[in-house]
Amino acid sequence: MRYSNSKFIKMKHICVYITLIMSFTSISCQSQIQKQEPGKTNEDTVDATQTQAIVPDTFVLPVIPASITNAEKRAEFLTMHYWDRFDFTDNDLLLRPEITEQAFADFINILSYVSNDWATKSIKHMLQKIESNSNSYSHFLQLYEKYLYEPNSPFLNEEYYIPVLETTVNSKILTDTSKSRYLFQLDLAKKNRVGQIANNFTFTLLSGKKGTLYDINSKYTILMFINPGCRMCAEVVDALKSSNEVNTALAKKSALKSELSIITVYPDDDLNEWLKYLPDMPSLWINSYDAERKITNDTIYDLKAIPTIYLLDNDKRVIFKDAKVERILEFFR
Repeated sequence: MRYSNSKFIKMKHICVYITLIMSFTSISCQSQIQKQEPGKTNEDTVDATQTQAIVPDTFVLPVIPASITNAEKRAEFLTMHYWDRFDFTDNDLLLRPEITEQAFADFINILSYVSNDWATKSIKHMLQKIESNSNSYSHFLQLYEKYLYEPNSPFLNEEYYIPVLETTVNSKILTDTSKSRYLFQLDLAKKNRVGQIANNFTFTLLSGKKGTLYDINSKYTILMFINPGCRMCAEVVDALKSSNEVNTALAKKSALKSELSIITVYPDDDLNEWLKYLPDMPSLWINSYDAERKITNDTIYDLKAIPTIYLLDNDKRVIFKDAKVERILEFFR
C-alpha cells in the first residue's frame, strides 16, 4: 500500500523562475526566499564560468548574465549554478526547511525546463560540489530520496533519481555498507525504464491457464500490480472502470489485435484473499496472479508500493512507469 508521513514542500516561486528563464528584466514577483544580493540587479552581468559569492544564512539565486538571452541557455545556467551561493557548510541552515528544503523543491521543479541530459549534469554537479561535506551530502541524499523516489511524492521521478544513485555509489565518503542500499535502488530504478521493453513474466488465470505479458496482443497495455484490501488499489480500479474512454478502448478490437488490454497481477501468495477480490474485477480485464512469485522473488519489477501501474505500447515498451491513474486516464482522453 502507498502511504507516507513525509511532508512535501510545494514550489512557491514559479513566477521568479519563469521570469529568470524567459527574460532578463528585473523580477517583480515577491518571494520568501531572497532572490538577489542587496544592491544587485538581474541586469548585472557575471562571468558564467565564475562562482558567485556565497550569501550566509539564506538561499540566494544566481544572477544570470544579461548576455545570455536564449531561454533554454538561461534555464541551463540557472540549474547548473542554482546552488552556487548557498552555504553548504552551515549545518544550522540545513535544518531550516523553509529555506533549504524549499530551495530544493524549487530546484527539482526547474529541472523540467531543461533536457534530461542537462538535468542529469546539474544534479551530478550539485552532489559533487558537496561531497567533501558529509553532513550536507547526507542531508541532500535524504531529500533526493524523499522527493524523487518515495512512492507518494508529487515529485516522483526515477529518471532524476538515477543520476543521484550513480553519483552516490561512486562516492568516496560513503562506506561500502552504506553504498549497498543505493546500489540496490539503482538496480531497481534501471529496470523497466520509460522507453525500454518491459520485462516479461508468466501469469496464471483463475482457470489455471498460464500466459505471458508478451502474449498480450494489444496496441496498449495497462499493467497493474495490486493487492486485495488495498484502498488505493480499489480507487484505481474504480477510476478505470468508470472511464468511458478506457472502456471504449477496451471494447475496440480488430481481427488482428485489441486497442487496449488491462492486466492485473496479484504478486503475493494468499490466493484466498485474491479469490474474494475477483468478483469486483471487470470481466474484460485479464485478472491474474504470480503462481511462482518470480516477480517479487526475482525483483523483475520494482514493487516498493502497491498499486504499481505501467502503460505499455504495442511492443511492450514502457510509456509510463509507476504512473498515477490520473495520468493513465489523461492519456486515453
